[in-house]
This record gives sequence, C-alpha cells and structure tokens, in this order.
Amino acid sequence: FRRFAVVLLAPLLALLLPVAASLAVPPRGMVIESPKSHITDGYVFLDLSLSVDSEEGLRDMLKDGAVLQLTVNAVMERKRSFWSNEDLVEESFSSILRHDPLHREFIVLIPSPEGEVELRDRNLTRLIHASWRKLSLRLISLEALSVEAADDIFLIQVDISLRHTDVPPWLEKSTVFWSADVVPSESFSLEFVPPAAETP
Repeated sequence: FRRFAVVLLAPLLALLLPVAASLAVPPRGMVIESPKSHITDGYVFLDLSLSVDSEEGLRDMLKDGAVLQLTVNAVMERKRSFWSNEDLVEESFSSILRHDPLHREFIVLIPSPEGEVELRDRNLTRLIHASWRKLSLRLISLEALSVEAADDIFLIQVDISLRHTDVPPWLEKSTVFWSADVVPSESFSLEFVPPAAETP
C-alpha cells in the first residue's frame, strides 16, 4: 500500500512543486540607493533610486489587481542650534503603478513639468529602472535659500511610502486584518552645505 501511495503521489508532487516554487515572497521593505543632493542651474535637487526588496513579489501583487502609489515627501530645513529647525520648502512626488491585463503590460505614471507621463513595459524590473530608480526632485533655488552665515547648514528630510490606492480585489470580501502599506514607510535626512559655505 505504501509503495502504491508513493507512486500515486509522485505525479501530484511533480505538478505542485513548480507552482510552489513560482510563488514569490511579498515585498517586505524599500530599497533606497544613492540618496544625494546636487545643484543644477542654480537649483537644489534631491536624487533617489527606489525599489522594493522583492520585485517578483511586487509583480505578483500587481498581476492580482493591486494598484500602488509611491509617495516621496521632501522638506528643506535650515538647521538651528538652539531653536527648532526652520522649514524652507516642501516638495512631493507621487507615482501610480499598476498592471494592464489586456495588454499584459505594467504601467507607471510619473509627474513631469509637462504633465503626467505614462510608461509601459512588460518587464516590471525594466520599468522600475526607467522610473522609480531615476527620481530627481527640484527643491529650492540657491537664491531663495538665503544663506545667512558662512557656517549655515541645511537638512533635507525625506519620507517615503508605498501604499495600496484601494483595498486589493482579493481582499474585498475578506475579514482578515489588512494594512494599506505595502511595505513600512521610510524616513531619513540628508545634510546640504551651500557652495558659499564650503571650505575653499
């Protein structure tokens, strides 16, 4: 009987194992690479490269009908020694990512000075590299920065979130606890020293 059971189960296991292996691990965190500031045409820019730790899991989530929103919020502050830091400017970036099952393409919407831009690609990793991994936010002009002293230091406070825009289709009739956050939000700060304050 045991030998018969093994013979009977072997084909079933052969079918199930590839399916189990194909199930990707859901993303658990953001991947933030090379955050830095730079100056172009008299303006301070924040450069970021963003993704998640499991693009395969993100791919499965999108193919199941999830619509996701990436939000980056950046605040430029003047650093104070004895008082609270002074907020100078706040800029936000918002991008929508979804899957088009009809054309079997992933779609990302990103803002631009000319209006919202739609990028499409059947390869999610390639699409993320062309969009979220090449973010550059214009923050403030050096003129508006109004450096008060040679030792003035500024901070760029950055908050990043990746959230569902709505309850995913597979959870609409479920009572299981659900969070809109795809991964935990991330926050960090960058120090910016104006050119006038740099040591010759």
